[in-house]
Amino acid sequence: MHTADPGNGEPLVREVYADATLGVVALAHDSSAPYQVSGADDTGGDDTGAGDTGAGAARGAAAAQPATGTAPDLLGRTVPVNISRQPDGSYQLVDLTRPVTITTYDATGRDYNEFSGRLPDGSLPVGSPDPDFPASTGTSGATDAHLDAAAVYGFYHDRLGRDGLDGKGGAITSVVNVSNRGKPFPNAAWDGQKMLYGNGNARFLPFSAALDVAGHEMTHGVIQHTANLAGDGQSGAMNEGIADYFGNAVEVTARGTSMNDPAAPLMGENLCRTGTPQDCANRRLDDHRTTVDDYLGAGPDLDNGGAHLNSTIFSGALWDIRRTLDPLTADRLVYRALAEYLTPLDDFVDGRNAVLAAGRALKLSGAQLRKVAAAFDAHGIKAGWQSRLGTDTRPLLPGTSAPVGPAAGAGHWVMGNTDPNGKGATALYTGSTTTTATPTRLSPDDGRIHGWAATDGKSAVWLAIGPDTTGTWGTEVLTRPLSAGPVRSVFHSFDQSPGSVQVSGGDIAFTVTDNDTGRTRVRLSPDGAPPVELPLPEGHDLTSLAFKDGLLGWIESWTADGATVQAPTAFSTATAKVTAQYPVSTPNGTDPPYLASPLLAGGRLLWLATPADRTRPTALRSGALDGSDVRDLLSTDSPYTPADMELTATDQAVTFTHRSAQPNSGWSNAALPKLYQLPVSGGTPVRVSCNRGSQFHAAADQGTRVAWLDATAGRNDLVVRDRPAGSC
Repeated sequence: MHTADPGNGEPLVREVYADATLGVVALAHDSSAPYQVSGADDTGGDDTGAGDTGAGAARGAAAAQPATGTAPDLLGRTVPVNISRQPDGSYQLVDLTRPVTITTYDATGRDYNEFSGRLPDGSLPVGSPDPDFPASTGTSGATDAHLDAAAVYGFYHDRLGRDGLDGKGGAITSVVNVSNRGKPFPNAAWDGQKMLYGNGNARFLPFSAALDVAGHEMTHGVIQHTANLAGDGQSGAMNEGIADYFGNAVEVTARGTSMNDPAAPLMGENLCRTGTPQDCANRRLDDHRTTVDDYLGAGPDLDNGGAHLNSTIFSGALWDIRRTLDPLTADRLVYRALAEYLTPLDDFVDGRNAVLAAGRALKLSGAQLRKVAAAFDAHGIKAGWQSRLGTDTRPLLPGTSAPVGPAAGAGHWVMGNTDPNGKGATALYTGSTTTTATPTRLSPDDGRIHGWAATDGKSAVWLAIGPDTTGTWGTEVLTRPLSAGPVRSVFHSFDQSPGSVQVSGGDIAFTVTDNDTGRTRVRLSPDGAPPVELPLPEGHDLTSLAFKDGLLGWIESWTADGATVQAPTAFSTATAKVTAQYPVSTPNGTDPPYLASPLLAGGRLLWLATPADRTRPTALRSGALDGSDVRDLLSTDSPYTPADMELTATDQAVTFTHRSAQPNSGWSNAALPKLYQLPVSGGTPVRVSCNRGSQFHAAADQGTRVAWLDATAGRNDLVVRDRPAGSC
């Protein structure tokens, strides 16, 4: 699925891995489609319209004849190109001289999403009335893209014996001159079927200017049709690293560049309109990064778990192998590992083992295999490297693939998770926060996705999404005791959306949004009784929900006297009345502040407030349950403001996520989100844990104990601490 990043408007791809047997999602994540120059990501897209890509060109080529011509490239040089002569006497950038058809299109500045995963109806290859193509063929990047595709095909075919990107002689298609909604698009992408090249900007040339970038992106096509490495975490970093390795190998081989040349390890060094190659390069494969010293423990919200940011740890080892061994031997070695030994969810150590296994299959000598092993050793890629990173947490569930974080209470956690191999639908599990006992499955094995849970330490309530026994899709609210007992249905709907499930002392509360009107209401199921809708004044709506000891908390909104009103609200289930409300009024036509994450803790109502103009950060506020004594636990000028909008609390302590601004020098572990804690009554926040990687999706348990997902150790682990670490 293709959409846009709400932060910067860059194109996004929703990458979904589905269980074909069950018809449910096993793993899904967002990623930016393009080649990374400034934090973007590239990955294969969907297969919608797969029959369109290259097929029209191939059908048209049936009556066309191979020809040769000339065209200007991006540097203004006139170069020979393989083209086709059409029956009407015109010419197109369609290369018919190879076992595969190579075709190049010009998007003429149209949006990336018009071409991603398909070719718009009526698309024709770049054309010319005579064999000498006009200047626009060069300035658009079409000439370079056409030559790049031929060079990459030739590398894989002649050097490695591969018949095209798919290995089956499938057509190779490129589209140049795409934009980002009409704006400059300095990036390139493999969309799952073909190449898309951005039109560049004032700093960057059109992205077909760099053969190594073309080789990188087209190698994603090879990876897609071989190991199909997943696009996140360590497997994503290997995906990117192998694409970098072969993209670099294509370029240095085509140019005859020595592996000892200072420019040999650079990636994307030819993209800039000005500056030296060293200044322009966005990555270099000889940066000597290692797992222990340099691995960035990024969560799934940043670069798909560090897919690009950690890629040179793996590609650096491969590049060292290419520099140490004969380059042809190294290329065959890495390709054999990719084509025959790697699997989608492999990690760095699996990658090392795959390359060594390929080396034995290719009958490398003992001395050569020792050089291969030494290259991986030099980059810290060896068994047990994660244990050398150092953590101060207790693991509860290592290597989780949870789509959302845990809930916790009274010494127990609950969380949706897939099995260790990422297969099957997400199921709900529970375990202890005080021991490492084996988790227990709570949800039935019915093929639905189970998660988004809450617990009070005695029972769990969660959502199940998927088809019922008749095959009709819907969402159901389910509950079950943590110890034992049957699963019970609380609510089931096909046309309304339940959410924000909560449980307290056997009572269950949740929100229900009408899909037609968009209005949200709260339903309450006291002690197992059928749920009833709670009263809400006419014209009022609400978001979010908290539930504790007979009190509900939410953010209520309405319009009054020409103003938009938002109000953190506390509601008593015993009296069916509001006990506290803290309205914030904003004139209509003016953006209101963003209020979120209501919590009930320590006899107070807590919430987050972000100013509408975003010129100041988020404040953490609280008020008494009688509607008095509003105070800031963290003001907007606090250096600890919870920028990531994640909040959890017990009666003793509030835990929130804080992330520093990205440094100008790029991402570091210090800039990743970290957890802080302070007393409910207020005080100075302290670090919950000194783990160096991302800390996210926290769930407060009892006292100061908190569980969360932690990406420090090269994967997402469910971990816990009983008390804050304090100063790090």
